[in-house]
Amino acid sequence: RGFVMEAWARLHIEDEADARTGQRYRDTLLRASDGTLRLAARELAMHLGTRVCFVDTRDRLLDELYTQPAGVRAGALQAVLDELIAPALETVVSLVEEGPARTHALLGICAGTVSVYERVLLDGGEQRVFVPQDAAVLSADAEALCAFFVAK
Repeated sequence: RGFVMEAWARLHIEDEADARTGQRYRDTLLRASDGTLRLAARELAMHLGTRVCFVDTRDRLLDELYTQPAGVRAGALQAVLDELIAPALETVVSLVEEGPARTHALLGICAGTVSVYERVLLDGGEQRVFVPQDAAVLSADAEALCAFFVAK
């Protein structure tokens, strides 16, 4: 509702009675509604990505990745991507028609996954201890994350 009112105010319609009965009124409402729906679809897609990564795959991706005693080991991120994120992407592809909605949903999952990985690296907490020797594996995992989404 707020977006519609803002769009309405930007048009500067002087004669309110004429504006509510004519073609300009219908066009204004359609333009405002279209923009609002597009914005809502993008926000919903980002929420989907957040939901998949921070809720549905939380145990393996956020809570267990690189934690002690296993620590940083090669292929840990790739295994999570293949087992948890790939099926989520496939579900979106199978359920959502090709177009902007699907693209935004897939980008939302991609952004959510990168956000979780960033959080693991930057805010690992007491359960994660990174040492300089882990840099090669972490760099390889970051490259694998990029390659995973480029390939999908």
